[in-house]
Formats: sequence, structure tokens, C-alpha cells
Amino acid sequence: TAGLDWPAIERSEEVWRFLRALTFGSPSSGIGLVAPDNRMVASGRAAAFPMAGIDLSSRDFVQRIREGWRGLYIGAVVDASVAGFTHFSIVTPRLGADGQPDGGILVSGFSPNFFNDFYTRFVERPHDFVMLARLDGVLLASRPNIPMGRLPEDSVLLQALQRNGVEGIVDLVGRDGMRRLIAYRRVPNTQLVVAYGVDYASIVSTWYGRLLPIGLVFALAAEALLVLTALTARAARRETEALALATEAKRVFVEA
Repeated sequence: TAGLDWPAIERSEEVWRFLRALTFGSPSSGIGLVAPDNRMVASGRAAAFPMAGIDLSSRDFVQRIREGWRGLYIGAVVDASVAGFTHFSIVTPRLGADGQPDGGILVSGFSPNFFNDFYTRFVERPHDFVMLARLDGVLLASRPNIPMGRLPEDSVLLQALQRNGVEGIVDLVGRDGMRRLIAYRRVPNTQLVVAYGVDYASIVSTWYGRLLPIGLVFALAAEALLVLTALTARAARRETEALALATEAKRVFVEA
């Protein structure tokens, strides 16, 4: 779109076809352009050209860009009419020829299910928990799937994120009543954080499972040591008895 003003972008079928090729060749649920008047005027999800501009003034990412946000911003999960299903948006201001924001926004949407399916492939235990969220506690995706929203203000995990949003480990009881140890880490250069929780009971079970063979080895070693000690004591007792008999025999021989 370099060199095109916003009316030209809205009228360009070439731009629309290019966005469609990008959208359907990627995991994105839709790649589009939002004009300075807050209307999405081009989208790879639009079924036909030209598309009717859609007012996105109420979206949180539009409001943040209008407040002067620079760089990437991740919007909350919404039911989007253009994409046709629930998604959240990753956006950045569009820059003009002078390298400054021109009032437009480049936007790419992602379905939470894309991440949920990805997480399902690598979780190690049935009760493990994986979460993708913003540092402010807004939930984007999780496995097992939980209603989209945000972490409660009294959430131990949210409080940990507010104290140290880089990385950490917390011990908490989830909404399902299960105690988990959760490790989290910030995705570099974003306000995103990924968290992985392990069921506390499974940790203890695994620990006991690993401890049992070690315990058996020590038990066998202790038993062998006891046997060796008993044999040594028996040998010492026999030696003492033999010395006593030899001494008594020598005494009898001298007296005789």
C-alpha cells in the first residue's frame, strides 16, 4: 500500500486480493487495514470486493492506538463479524511516507482455538494447564479451555504478574479446585505472557515414583550392611570364644 492514500486503498481490488492471499496462507483469522476514521476498509476475510466498511471504534486496540500506542498491541478476544468467529487482534499503527503514524492501523486476527489446539499437542499430563494472556490479566487462550475474560483482581497469578511481569512461579488453586504450580514467562517485546501449570498431586506422585527405586536401593544396601554387621559380630564372638578356650587350655596345661 506504499504511496496509496486511504480512499485509494479502499477502492483497490489488488489490495483486497493481496490481503486474501496473505490471510488464507497463514494461521491468521484475518488480515486487514483500518482507516483513520476507525473503519476497516480492506480485509482478507471479506468475501467480496468492495467490502462495506465496518466501524471498529469500540475495539480496545483502536482506542489504544488513538491514545498514541507505538509498536505491537494485542487486543482482547471478541466475536468479530468480519472473521466470522471469535478472535483477538495483533495490531500496529500504519506508518506514512515520513515514517510517522498516518492514523491507520494494520490488524491481524488470531483464533484462540489455534493456540488451544497447539497446546493440546504438547501438554504432558491430563490436568496440566496452559494459558496465553496479556500482562493486565486479559485471557486470550487456554487449555483446558476456560471462558474468555480476565483473571480476577485477587488472582495470585495476576498479582505475581503485576509484581514481576518477566517470569516466575506461583502456587495456587484454580477455578476447578485443583492445586497447581504455575510457571510463567513474558513473550519478549510484547505485553503477552505464557503460563504452564502442573497438577501438584502429579508432581508429588512423580517424585514418589522416582524416590521409590532409590529407596529400594538404600533398603537393600541397609539390609546388606546389617547382614555384614551380623556376620562380623558372629566372627568376632567366635574369635573371642576361641581365645578364651585357648587361654583356659594353656592355664590347665601349666598347672598340670
